[in-house]
Amino acid sequence: MMVNFKNYFALILLLSTVSALSGQNKFANEWIQPSKKYYKIKVAENGIYKVTYEELVAAGLPQGTIDGSALKLYNLGKEQAIHVSNNSFGAGAWFEFYGVKNTIGLDSLLFLDWRKDLLNPDYSFITDTNSYFLTLSPETVNLRYNQINPDFTNNTLTPLPYYIHEEKVVYTHSYFKNIDYQVRYSHFEPSEGFASGLLQ
Repeated sequence: MMVNFKNYFALILLLSTVSALSGQNKFANEWIQPSKKYYKIKVAENGIYKVTYEELVAAGLPQGTIDGSALKLYNLGKEQAIHVSNNSFGAGAWFEFYGVKNTIGLDSLLFLDWRKDLLNPDYSFITDTNSYFLTLSPETVNLRYNQINPDFTNNTLTPLPYYIHEEKVVYTHSYFKNIDYQVRYSHFEPSEGFASGLLQ
């Protein structure tokens, strides 16, 4: 009877382990639908980007007017808001979005706790280029910027007497990695990353 209990306990332990592991099967590509075609848009600087219908056709978008509301944009697996010139997306049409360069979008996954361990969260180990992916998704309600048309003829707003501006300088001259008895390990360690040279 004791042997049966041990086998039963081992089976329960195995099933709970498998169940816990199955919930962690994330590969960061869950947002991709194999039946759809995606168009990659590369961004290396922060700013507003305008993509024309003609540029998309040159990249492989089928010619002919499509429904502009079907345009859907992704970055790092999350949908991004866009502004479309009109819903008859054909010759002369365009869409705009706010794009940001790559910092640590994927680098953060290299550390157990990137908020504590990453030396410079504003500069990627690999590249400044960030990839956005455009697809057609007519079956969903896609994210858009809300257009606001202010009434300048009846403006009652009082101008502020000051201006706030933030500017950040990101130092990237040197790469720091811990050295243990002249050995550099291939895994990423706390305080690893790009920064300035050593200053006193």
